[in-house]
Amino acid sequence: MTRCRNCGDEICFSIEHLSASRKYIPLDYLTRDPHKCQTEEVRLVECMNCGRQIYFDAKVISVSGKMIPVDYETDQPHQCISANLKCKNCGEWIYFDPDFTSESGKRIPLDSETEDPHECLYGLKDLLGPSGSGVHVAGLDNQPTAAREKREKRIEK
Repeated sequence: MTRCRNCGDEICFSIEHLSASRKYIPLDYLTRDPHKCQTEEVRLVECMNCGRQIYFDAKVISVSGKMIPVDYETDQPHQCISANLKCKNCGEWIYFDPDFTSESGKRIPLDSETEDPHECLYGLKDLLGPSGSGVHVAGLDNQPTAAREKREKRIEK
């Protein structure tokens, strides 16, 4: 028997109930409806990027159905204030500027050195080959010179 780690109610999972990201949605054991935690207890956690206290609320969700972290002090969706983050894919230093967003409102990562939009090199080396075999990748040719030179150096390695 599986129990909810937050409220202790019995829950189960079914292949028929998956989130948009293909993860299992916990179901109430008796009704087989999506589990709604009845606990009023808020579990605070520390943001791994900026260290501020955040919590998750089932009422604050994104369009895709994922819960959005909420800032404990402001009760607003959490916006990391850290200026020094590493890209989870390529390890380059990036930051987010609240004024630099996509059309959907998501903040766009910026390269810490060039202040240009971050172009993640994760997987690009495999695409171009070890010597940059001349394969054209759309969008890279129009980038500012400093960012393009940095990318070319990384690809050569």
